[in-house]
Amino acid sequence: MRQTFAAAAFCMLLAALPASAGAQVFTGRIDATVVDSTGAVLAGVTVAISGPRNQETVTDAQGEAHFLNLAPGTYQVKASLPALRII
Repeated sequence: MRQTFAAAAFCMLLAALPASAGAQVFTGRIDATVVDSTGAVLAGVTVAISGPRNQETVTDAQGEAHFLNLAPGTYQVKASLPALRII
């Protein structure tokens, strides 16, 4: 009887322990906000990343650019604003 109780208590203890994660995520992200010298955000700026994955996007109305699901590694981030054409 004592062994049955001990075995049941041990099983209950194992069931109460948290299970380890079955899947781990090995991706990252880069979030950038582009501002001018006064601190105002800049929309429409082309932001490019290069590294294990190359990607390019344009900043939104809040001056933000987001790069998701990136492979681990070292990335370079570059921002460029198209030249204005005066007609």
